[in-house]
Amino acid sequence: MPNAGASSSPTPGFATPKPDDIIALQTDDSNQSGLLDARGCTQPTEGTGPMGLGTTRRDTCTPLLAIISQVGRRMAPRWRLALWYGALILAANLLWEVAHLPLYTLWRTASRSEQAFAVLHCTGGDALIALLSLGLAVLVHRSWRWPEERFGRVLLAATLIGVAYTVFSEWWNVEWRGAWAYASAMPRLPWVGTGVTPLLQWVLLPPLCLWGARRLSERDSALGAK
Repeated sequence: MPNAGASSSPTPGFATPKPDDIIALQTDDSNQSGLLDARGCTQPTEGTGPMGLGTTRRDTCTPLLAIISQVGRRMAPRWRLALWYGALILAANLLWEVAHLPLYTLWRTASRSEQAFAVLHCTGGDALIALLSLGLAVLVHRSWRWPEERFGRVLLAATLIGVAYTVFSEWWNVEWRGAWAYASAMPRLPWVGTGVTPLLQWVLLPPLCLWGARRLSERDSALGAK
């Protein structure tokens, strides 16, 4: 057992850290934390390490959102917002298509694989229509400085275009082509016969996703300016 009063000597093969080295390591660690925050990850937390010794860092990050955030910061504001809008509208429509699938006869007549294909097919089409409606709304209003200008007008126009297309598409595919059919549980509008849930899908999702995309785009712009 070593004597407590004896002078200690460095262990062979290991260099004793200097104060400057410790400060540098702490600085690098704080910079890494800032980098993670800028990538869209949460700030690291500290907790008790194994056997109660020291602390450990736990960084949490959503890779897909971090990638979108990183790519968006290299874009002009309108393209950054369109990128976020595409991601949000795709996810929102996927959830909506799954949720109101029981209101179509496909729920009872098709196999699970056919239902999955229909949901994915419709989700991709919804996202494409939403992006095209947004682009057409920008052109109609000649909003060349969008989203800095006329954001509300473009949002309203894009929503109305999507709603108008939905009414036509549902009539065409249900009444004329017979591509799909509503179940008896589907509430329908009088006269035109359009299903209520696909109509609400286009009344609610585009403005909500566009508003959310604007907030995320502004966040990325602020982080990129730091």
